[in-house]
Amino acid sequence: MKQLLTGCVAALFCLSLGVGVARPASQAAVKDGAKKAGEATADTTEKAGTSVKNVFTGEVSATCADGTKHSGKTKAEACAKHGGVKP
Repeated sequence: MKQLLTGCVAALFCLSLGVGVARPASQAAVKDGAKKAGEATADTTEKAGTSVKNVFTGEVSATCADGTKHSGKTKAEACAKHGGVKP
C-alpha cells in the first residue's frame, strides 16, 4: 500500500511539472506542419489532375500577361485576348 501511494504521489508530482504533457507550442508546430503538408498535397494533386486532363483533351494552360490563367490548344491561343503569354 505504501508503494502504491508513493507511486501516485510521484506521478502527480511529474504531471504538475508538465512531464508527459504535450506543450501547447509543440502542438501548434505539429498542427502547422500538418496544415502545410495538406496544402502541398492538395496543390500537387491539382497539378497532376490538370496534367492528366490536358493529355486527353489536348489543351494547355498558360499564365497570361495580365496575370490570369486560361487554357486553349496553344498557350498563344489561350492568352490571345489577355495581352499574350506572360514571359
